[in-house]
Amino acid sequence: MKEINARYDLRWRSFVDLGNAGAGPIARQWNHVSTPTMYLIDHKGVIRRKWLGTPGEKAIDEAIMWLIREAEKPER
Repeated sequence: MKEINARYDLRWRSFVDLGNAGAGPIARQWNHVSTPTMYLIDHKGVIRRKWLGTPGEKAIDEAIMWLIREAEKPER
């Protein structure tokens, strides 16, 4: 994966967890059923969005901007 990340200048973490017939321990824990699967994780480490397949640049950008606005809100 390091070679692929470097070649395509990917700046996010990614992994392949094939394990037994494509259902390794990480895939089972995260309920991974499709490739690609994309998770959007907030500043507290909570999964806020999960896309099965590619949602498109606009959907990703909108979700990220929403999370940024949420993160900038004062704590209650």
